[in-house]
Amino acid sequence: MPILTRKRDAASTTAREMKRPAAAIVGMAATLTAEWDTMDDDDRRACLATIDRQVVRLAALVAELERLT
Repeated sequence: MPILTRKRDAASTTAREMKRPAAAIVGMAATLTAEWDTMDDDDRRACLATIDRQVVRLAALVAELERLT
């Protein structure tokens, strides 16, 4: 398989993998926005921790995508 094809396939896979953390970030932000007043501090912290983990994952995927291109 030519190297350009392998790079393109790897970039495509990485781009697809970016959807999961992005969806988690959007979902947790929406939950915080909609439920802030009814959530206790522990639940808010849990949502923020999820956002934090997913942002780190997304940043790693972006770095991988940059490396491939």
